[in-house]
Amino acid sequence: MRMETDNLQCEVTILPLEVTNSDEIINNSLKTLAKYEISYEIGPISTTLNGKPDQLWSALRQMYEEAVRQGREVMMVAKVTNG
Repeated sequence: MRMETDNLQCEVTILPLEVTNSDEIINNSLKTLAKYEISYEIGPISTTLNGKPDQLWSALRQMYEEAVRQGREVMMVAKVTNG
């Protein structure tokens, strides 16, 4: 029998396209994570998030919207697991 988990884990990468200030856009996007009750670890290529589903999905959306606000065209790559 499979056990259900209350948390999700996600590996996410923000990729601003056609900009010269991509580091600034990424860093400002990552700052939005402090608003949420999730744990996260920022790596050199991606960030790993762990938390309750509603908090994690909201954090992902906020990260994306902040990056778009600053950079217009943005790609977000996210891998989510409940295991």
